[in-house]
Amino acid sequence: MLAEQVTKDNTDNLEPKQLLKTLVAVKKGNFSVRIPTDQTGIARKITDTLNDIIELNERMAAELDRIGTIVGKEGKITQRLCRIHSDMRLSH
Repeated sequence: MLAEQVTKDNTDNLEPKQLLKTLVAVKKGNFSVRIPTDQTGIARKITDTLNDIIELNERMAAELDRIGTIVGKEGKITQRLCRIHSDMRLSH
């Protein structure tokens, strides 16, 4: 039974080159990249999760940029960060 599950999971076709390309882009600060979610099974769960993480990082970077502008240029140190996680609904 376990061998059947491993074989099934291996046929989900998560492309390592696409995954690496996406991870490298995110590492360099490009949060606009996403992995296509046309897979099934465990590969689909991996791509959905990675895309959610990238989206959270994109929103966090934008919010930090906004705060940096307010504090750095306008001198307002009382500005607060928005709640990033509460706005995003993860249903996976």
